[in-house]
Amino acid sequence: MELKKLIGQDVDVAKTLRPGQIVELVYNQDDNMTGVFYKNAYLGSLPAKVDSKYAKILNYNKLVSKYNFDLQVLNISTEQAKEMEDEYLRQKTRKLDEKPKTEKVIEQRKTEEDRIMELSIFETIARALEFHLEARKTSFLSSLHDLFFKQDEVEYGEEWIQEQINRYKRLNPNSESLKRLEVVNRGGKLYSLMKKYWSIRKVKQNSISKVEISTPSLRKPYIVRSTYCWRCKRAISSDSHHKCIRCKWIVCSCGACSNGCR
Repeated sequence: MELKKLIGQDVDVAKTLRPGQIVELVYNQDDNMTGVFYKNAYLGSLPAKVDSKYAKILNYNKLVSKYNFDLQVLNISTEQAKEMEDEYLRQKTRKLDEKPKTEKVIEQRKTEEDRIMELSIFETIARALEFHLEARKTSFLSSLHDLFFKQDEVEYGEEWIQEQINRYKRLNPNSESLKRLEVVNRGGKLYSLMKKYWSIRKVKQNSISKVEISTPSLRKPYIVRSTYCWRCKRAISSDSHHKCIRCKWIVCSCGACSNGCR
C-alpha cells in the first residue's frame, strides 16, 4: 500500500526512515483515512480504513519535497511491533560496527611489502628505473659494458637503486621513507618489489587504455624526452630527472646539464 495524502508530512523524520522499520496506523473517522505515524511524527495517510495498528516499510521514494512509502500491513501486537523495531535498530548498529572492523582487518592484512610499495618515493624510483633499463637495452656503450663485465641485471638494478636513494638522501637526509627503502634494498628485495610494481602498473595501464579508445582525452599529451649525458654517458630522461632552471636541459645524476651552463 502506498501513501496518498502527503500534505503536512514531517519531512525531517520521513527522510531518516528505511525499509524494515515499523510505523503506526491510526484511523480518522472524520475524513475516512488512516494516518501513518512514526513516533508521533506524521508521514501521510492511506485512503481507506485499515484494521491493523502497524505496518512495515517495504520501500520509499524521494519526491520533489516529500517522501512516499510502500507499506505492508501487519497484524501484530504492540509488543511485537516494538520487538521488530528494536531488531531493526540492532541490525543497523551491528552493520555500522562491522564496517570499521572490516577496514581494520584489511589494513592488518597488508604486508610490509605492500606498505613499501605505497610510498611515493618508491613509485618515483621504480618508474625511473623502469625507463632507465629500457633505455639501457638500446645503448651501445651499455651493451659493451655488459659484454665485458658480465654484470647481472638484478645486481645492476640494486646498485642503481642505491645511487638514487643516496641522491634523494642528500636532499632529505632525515627521510624515514628513504631509510626503509635502503634497508629493503640491502636485503636484496627492493628490485623484485619494483618488478612487481611494474607488472601491476602495466595491468592498470592496459585497462585504462581500453577506456581511452572510446573517450579520447582533450588534454595535451605529456612528452618524455630521453637522451644521454654528454659527460658520463648515462641514460637520462625528463621523466626521471629534473630540468635546469637556467638552460632547460635535463640535469644528470652527475650534476651536468648543458656544456656551457655553469
